[in-house]
Amino acid sequence: WRSIASDRIIMTRLFILALLNFVIFALRLQYGFRILYGKITITDCLLISAVGTIANLFAITPGALGIREFLIGAAYKLINGNMLQAIVVTVLDRVVSTITIFLLGGFFILYFLKKTKKTIV
Repeated sequence: WRSIASDRIIMTRLFILALLNFVIFALRLQYGFRILYGKITITDCLLISAVGTIANLFAITPGALGIREFLIGAAYKLINGNMLQAIVVTVLDRVVSTITIFLLGGFFILYFLKKTKKTIV
């Protein structure tokens, strides 16, 4: 940790990646809410995304399973939304993300295995 924390370039890149992850999650939430329930502002989605990011800090289970959904639902209820709608959108986002990760992960595993076999032979 000390070697990473002392390197400003790595810390800047990590900060940019974390910020990008935060914004992408807000956009995914906005997309999910608009598809299922209609209009929601990007400001509301950024607030909900912040709560979802904070929920990962208090993860009791791997991936903050359940905790993240509850806190996002509670945050959406605070901005005059329906808690159940937020939980449905968050669970749907988690399912789509998991499927995407497995599909892309499988593709890139095969790609890099093929690439390493060419360099070894």
